[in-house]
Amino acid sequence: MMRADPLDRPAAPSEGRGKSGSGQKAQRSAGSLVVTAPPRGPGGGLPALPENVAAQRRGPWQRLRDRLAPKIFETGLYNYFLSDSPPKDLVFRPRARLPGDAEHGLSLLDGVIRVQGLESDLPKEDPWGREPADPGLAAWLHGFEFLRDLHAITGDRQAEAAERARRLVGAWLSRHPRWHRICWRTDILSVRLLNWLTFADPLLRGSDAAFRKAFLEGLSRQARHLSDALRLRQAGVEPVLAWTALCTAALCLPDLERRREAAFAGLARILNAEILPDGMHRSRNPSRQYRLLAILAGLRRTCLDANWEAPEALANAVDRMAPMLRTLRHGDGGLAVFHGAVEERASRIDAALKLADSKAKPLESAPYGQYERAEAKRAVLLMDVGWPVPDTTDAPHLSPLAMEFSHGRDRIIVNCGTAADPHWRSALAGTAAHSTLTVAEEDALPAGWLAAPLPPAPTVTRQIQDGNFWIEGEHAGYEARFGLRHRRRLYLHADGDDLRGEDMLRKLRRADGSRPEDCPLTIRFHLHPEIRASLLHDGAQAILKTTSGKGWRMRVAGGGMALEESVYLGADGIRRRSQQIVLNGITAGDTTIVKWALAKLTG
Repeated sequence: MMRADPLDRPAAPSEGRGKSGSGQKAQRSAGSLVVTAPPRGPGGGLPALPENVAAQRRGPWQRLRDRLAPKIFETGLYNYFLSDSPPKDLVFRPRARLPGDAEHGLSLLDGVIRVQGLESDLPKEDPWGREPADPGLAAWLHGFEFLRDLHAITGDRQAEAAERARRLVGAWLSRHPRWHRICWRTDILSVRLLNWLTFADPLLRGSDAAFRKAFLEGLSRQARHLSDALRLRQAGVEPVLAWTALCTAALCLPDLERRREAAFAGLARILNAEILPDGMHRSRNPSRQYRLLAILAGLRRTCLDANWEAPEALANAVDRMAPMLRTLRHGDGGLAVFHGAVEERASRIDAALKLADSKAKPLESAPYGQYERAEAKRAVLLMDVGWPVPDTTDAPHLSPLAMEFSHGRDRIIVNCGTAADPHWRSALAGTAAHSTLTVAEEDALPAGWLAAPLPPAPTVTRQIQDGNFWIEGEHAGYEARFGLRHRRRLYLHADGDDLRGEDMLRKLRRADGSRPEDCPLTIRFHLHPEIRASLLHDGAQAILKTTSGKGWRMRVAGGGMALEESVYLGADGIRRRSQQIVLNGITAGDTTIVKWALAKLTG
């Protein structure tokens, strides 16, 4: 049964006596309104590195360097210097510290790739002759992420897996010994360098002299090029990933030992810039948080094994990032789907946290990462209270005050996710693809917002009393166009079975004293694909059923309720049909309030 007055949000303890809040740093975004499937772009091999919004902000000298650098990298002279004095051996061989997927490794041996919701053939001898049309799959292949899965195979096929890994590396080296604008792209090269170094010991064990020579020379050439790309501050560099790869190479390759101190100094500088004081990576992307924590924690362990004193910034970053990563997890162990993230595998997140050697609890509030978390019994509520960061992704997600809610292992309210395909990626970055409010079906910032002054930063206040949570956020993204401010108030009861909210639009008088015109509003609650919803006859209630057999009731006052189709790409890039509860209204009067309540059914 529902509690009495289910649509009334209980007053916060200090309500009416003023509020204390923390201002949030504003960033930026853009996106599409459409959540249904956009047309898929034509195939045709690997695309060039996307020109993201950060490129628009690079100075003229940097843009000139970006244009000239590929022409230099293509020259025979540049490639000659990359090949100078190849190493005879590694001075240190790291250990693989994160588990692979043996089942997927076995499918690779049988010539089948399954990644990011896609299935593709993998030629046994030389798969590098044709490029997959999907850019995500191509990046995964050229990054040699599959080495971890092949290495996880034990038993009768272990020797076969080791030999297959050597053949794939050898075939790649034969086809791509020189700089290439795609497969030597800095982000892909960094991942490949880390994977080759991590699995250098099993790759070299039992290899012949020809493979050994080619492999060591290939490692050296790519590490030297990475050093050059970082020195030139190439566009599209993932700085933490790239500096971590260069530091790992400097620990392992004798020809880079003289650059070791400079590499770790560069990593320390970038960590101080990229990891915020509360431990969130500046992209605000939970998936990136997990992956960067894993490689940084791995580098910290590698430094210990190699008897190298790592910079204090590395240890501090790992220690801060681990509790922040826990902040972004749901009850099923996966990640919240904000700002380009996907759920990720709970077991791999567990392994990354174990590698980080951190038992710190999740943060309730991340003022720099701009997330709020409320955890009551089995319920987890997460809220985005910031703008996105444009220069860390080519499709910034515009999702102010978007929320996700789970209970136990059941994800109930989610955001739509992301995709490698640029058309899908653009659509899923829009405000309408998130569980928040839109005005007149427009994004929370107008097109061309990069060239205009930003609205004030979203603000947030939160209070806790007797285990009950009150979270309130407000943003001014619609103020310039519509004269409206959006305020969202959330209340989560201590038992975790009662979530209530108010979405308020407040009209601000113009300079001439006139009042903004009325306009339509839409509040969306995207449901996880495993939730089945149905409307009751009164049109103001919906019943939600979870796969665990539990039921929830949503009620609304102040707006109409509809049930529409949605889409979810929050798990491994697989596109799944889902539903969304849509609340509609009109901004009549100075203040418009839509109340809603989601409560667990009992009995």
